Amino acid sequence: MRLLNIQPIRIRRIPAVLARLLGHVVPTLTPELVDVLLADAVPTEDISATARRFGLELHHVADVWRSA
Repeated sequence: MRLLNIQPIRIRRIPAVLARLLGHVVPTLTPELVDVLLADAVPTEDISATARRFGLELHHVADVWRSA
């Protein structure tokens, strides 16, 4: 998030229970999105092997952002 914002931002963390509650109250934060945000983002220790299994090529977010 810090790479994507021009202004400095403060990253806040909230308990999962509160996030799930907000998923039912905030229209743009659906319960399904909360589930995705709370799930583990990396399914394996070998990220490159996982990407190859799915036919993906990994790029650093800063490189992708600069090229857009």
